[in-house]
Amino acid sequence: MTAASGTIKNLTLELGGSDPAVVLDDADIGATLDRMLKGVFAPPVRSASR
Repeated sequence: MTAASGTIKNLTLELGGSDPAVVLDDADIGATLDRMLKGVFAPPVRSASR
């Protein structure tokens, strides 16, 4: 990303999975991991309505 920032270029980030996350430098790591793990292990929400 740093190399692409000097000029305009197409840039694709492969975050993978169904729950990608970007964690910034100033994030509270403990709280972030707690929330991410709850999201990973929580049962999926299914809706029967259409």
